[in-house]
Amino acid sequence: MPHSRMGFVLVCLGLLVGVEPVFTQRPLASTDAQRGVEINPFASPDDVEAGRTNFESRCAACHGPDGRGNRG
Repeated sequence: MPHSRMGFVLVCLGLLVGVEPVFTQRPLASTDAQRGVEINPFASPDDVEAGRTNFESRCAACHGPDGRGNRG
């Protein structure tokens, strides 16, 4: 594909990706608060432990035990 055609395709894709979020906006946070939804709740010790267990079993193999990645 010639470079000019590839550039045109990339510009079109960029426009589509840039416009897409406009059509899929979430309701405002204030409407969540009005419905009684807890926004960004604090994690309990049980939640932290569940997250740690989840990270260790699903993520640590690639991201390393401290989340910085496996270098080397």
